[in-house]
Parts: sequence; structure tokens; C-alpha cells
Amino acid sequence: MSTNRPVRVALEAIGNTPCIELQNVVPEDCVRVFLKLEGLNPTGSYKERMARAVIEEAERRGDLKPGMTVVEATGGIVSSNAFAEEKLKTMAANGATVEGAGMGMGVCRILKSHYADCRVTVLEPASAPMITKGYEGPHSVEGIGIGFIPPLLDKSLYDDARAVDESEGRVISQRVAKEEGVLAGTSTGLNVVAAIQLAKELGPGNIVATVVCDSGLKYLQGDLFTEKIEDCILFET
Repeated sequence: MSTNRPVRVALEAIGNTPCIELQNVVPEDCVRVFLKLEGLNPTGSYKERMARAVIEEAERRGDLKPGMTVVEATGGIVSSNAFAEEKLKTMAANGATVEGAGMGMGVCRILKSHYADCRVTVLEPASAPMITKGYEGPHSVEGIGIGFIPPLLDKSLYDDARAVDESEGRVISQRVAKEEGVLAGTSTGLNVVAAIQLAKELGPGNIVATVVCDSGLKYLQGDLFTEKIEDCILFET
């Protein structure tokens, strides 16, 4: 059997993640809300889509050849100690050298090319409203609210920006885990809060879809799922 086959199987598993409809955390007067489960990619993150596309295009152009090193400057190979330790350990387990020291626009382009009348909303923490109000601030939501306008953020591709309170995101993350069976982090919590807000505002016949950015397993060392953990105990021995 070819030694390259396992790698090819893993690459083919990137994308085509399932969507589920929220059943319990969405109020009755809302339109339907769906979650795209990006945590079911092989290493548990939507970033695998971008990584594969970038690497394969670089290989096609001949810019990336066997033996070269790939350096990626977000939550990837060059990272920050602001990211959860589980994320850094996941990268190291997959063979990356981790040295301590932007998905939205891609989704916008594809959605707008297929559904010109769709509405796209981008999010940020309310305490760091650089996009919505023009100033930075402190927060603990990984992956967003970076303190400056992302260079790839194209205002022509999205319809509005919304700031979401981090505490609301944390609460809804806990509820989604307990009531919907989906374990996800705080950034996904912000996504769900905004999705429910939009679901209340939109009229009948519309649907709202948002992304579960990665697996909540990457956040177990923090306090997101330890708060009121006694309420989550389902069985006793």
C-alpha cells in the first residue's frame, strides 16, 4: 500500500461538513437557524479549507516545492500565546514547529456569486469594536477582534457589521453544548448570538446560517465549560 494514501484520505476529508438546525436555543418567533459544523474537519477547524487551498495553489504555480517550509501567520504555525494551549498542541501533534510570537471574505464571495440577494453580517466583540466603531479594546475571544481593520476585509462583500457582547457568547456556547449537543468555543457563541438576533429581525421565508468555527475540545482547559459545570452533569454513578 502506498505510504502517501493516508495523507490523501485526510485531505479529501476537508470540507463538505454537515449543517444542523438549532432546535432549542432559538425562540419560537424566529426563522430557522443552521450551523455549519467546521469542527468536523480532520483537525477540528475551518482553517483547514484555507490551508489546503493556499498550499495546493502554491504547488500548482511551482512556488512551493518538496522540502520547503510553510509559514502561516494566524492561529497556525506562527502563532501566539493568546491562543488556547490545545490549539498549539494540536498543531505540534500534526508535525508543525510551533513558534510563539484572517474565512469571512471567502464565504462572502462564494455566497454572493450564487445568491446575490443574500445578506452577510460580519462580527466582532462588543468590547473591541474596531470595525463598527473604530477603536480597539480588551476581550478574550480567540480569532477575532485583532485590534486593527483586517487588511483583507472588503466592505463591498458584506452588508453589515455587528458587535456582540462576549458574555452573551459565552452563555450561548454553554447552552448550545447542553441543549443542542454541539461543543464549540466563544467565537462560535458570538456567531450564534448574532444569528438569533438576525433570525428575530428577518421575516418569514428566510433562513440564517452561521459557522461553528472549530471544536470546543480546544477550549476545555479554559473556564468556558467549567462555569456552572454541575448543571451539565447528566448521569451519576
